[in-house]
Amino acid sequence: MPKQTYMRKLRLLSLSFLAITFLSVSCTKEGPEGPVGATGPQGPPGSTGAAGAAGAAGAPGPAGTANVIYSTWVASVAADWVLGFVAPNNYNVERVYNRTAPGITQPILDQGVVLAFGKNFTIGAATILPNVQLLPYRESFNGQSYSFVLDVGKIVFTYDPDGTAPVRPVTQLAGISYRYVIIPGGVAGGRLTSGPAKGMTIAELKQLSYEEVARMFRIPSEGSNI
Repeated sequence: MPKQTYMRKLRLLSLSFLAITFLSVSCTKEGPEGPVGATGPQGPPGSTGAAGAAGAAGAPGPAGTANVIYSTWVASVAADWVLGFVAPNNYNVERVYNRTAPGITQPILDQGVVLAFGKNFTIGAATILPNVQLLPYRESFNGQSYSFVLDVGKIVFTYDPDGTAPVRPVTQLAGISYRYVIIPGGVAGGRLTSGPAKGMTIAELKQLSYEEVARMFRIPSEGSNI
């Protein structure tokens, strides 16, 4: 082959190689990054996983005094006061007034506290003040005594003259109103172990006025939660 022809073909091959290389580089070079697209819709929630194993039960707490039970005020009538004695201990008194009290159960008798109150005690036509008295209550001026005895399902209010004091007729007993408050459980070593009166002895609790007891346990002036 003549030398000129050979050189011409070599130049053509070189130009072809450079063209192919340029096209290859041009095709592989990336353009500028485009803008971020809009957020797509949220997918459906996944299925709920299996529940974990239940934890161990905690130790039981002490009996509380939150569930205080209180009766309404009930005015006795003459027919309520009957002669006799108080069962089951045959406690002899002049007169008794039996009142149903479903909140007084054996556990209450064993571990709880029951407070009883009376009001509208009178001397003739005059009302004794302070009006509400914690039972047992004894009128120091005439020896008349008022108290109560507990049994399952009932509370027995009692009246008894003291010594040579004259017996009060039932017409004077009529109109005296009575109310009781049950504080369940929570008594250990003679002290309340929980609730608003925690740490108090039963004797200390019985030294409080009716107003103080009502305020401590949030007892309304009227009504019952039995």
